[in-house]
Amino acid sequence: DAVIPQEEALVERGALRVDGPLRAGTNVRRAAEDCRKGEKALAAGTLIQPGVVALLAALGVNWIEVRRPPRVAIVVTGNEVRRPTARSLPDWAVRDSHAAFLLAALQEFRIRPLLVSYARDRVSDIRRRIARALDRADLVIVTGGVSVGERDLVRPVLSALGVRTVFWGVAQRPGKPLYFGIRGNVAVFGLPGNPASTIVCYCEYVRPAIRGMMGYRRCYPEEWSARLATPIRPAGGRTRFLRGRLTVHGGAWTVSVIRRQASHMLGAFVGSDCLIVVPARVRRPLDVRSEVRVHPFPWRKS
Repeated sequence: DAVIPQEEALVERGALRVDGPLRAGTNVRRAAEDCRKGEKALAAGTLIQPGVVALLAALGVNWIEVRRPPRVAIVVTGNEVRRPTARSLPDWAVRDSHAAFLLAALQEFRIRPLLVSYARDRVSDIRRRIARALDRADLVIVTGGVSVGERDLVRPVLSALGVRTVFWGVAQRPGKPLYFGIRGNVAVFGLPGNPASTIVCYCEYVRPAIRGMMGYRRCYPEEWSARLATPIRPAGGRTRFLRGRLTVHGGAWTVSVIRRQASHMLGAFVGSDCLIVVPARVRRPLDVRSEVRVHPFPWRKS
């Protein structure tokens, strides 16, 4: 009714010597200890990681139903936008950082977009490229052209293509002109043209949507509490997402605000590893050691 491990067994003159008492059941592995017949081995929404694969193999389960990653299409708009490989640019042009960021960020889910398309600020061109994306993808991400300028043509085109607007405009900074719509089973995000706005809106909205489409139980950004190491001015009626850097002091998180927070600037993302959330209701400056919420970037290394 008990087992002594081979490496602990002492055999003398062909007999096993036991140096002390053994309780009944020691080192005995009983049937159904790990999983009983009729029990649920995996709940819906379980992430299939290597340990889960081992359990499935032990149970003889060779096929399971899973959520596939969504098929994603990216449409970049703007006459001024040039591919990152462009060697020289006119004074009024910019290299595309949107698609470069999205391609890198989507690698977290092993998603390779079906297409990355560049549209000029013409209704016919935008319509043709978005229509192609809508016909092929589960999730369409459009960058630029969603605000109120003369050449912000994306929203009227989406409406003409049968996309129902769920919301347009969020009381936040950066990323106020964010758009979200649906056509059938296809979700459409229109991200603002400023590069920092694109990254913030991806982290706060697009990534949670992808996680939801893939069946994750927890879709929203991870949220921590930290103490400010640098002061913050009031939000001014809109929720602000500031790029910050986390450090540990005395076993607790502290966070510093990175310089150059403007929505057209990307340099702050190099030294930052989180977004500091400053709610719209904050009307007074936040002093050093004030407690704030932070959303660590998905690519942050712990």
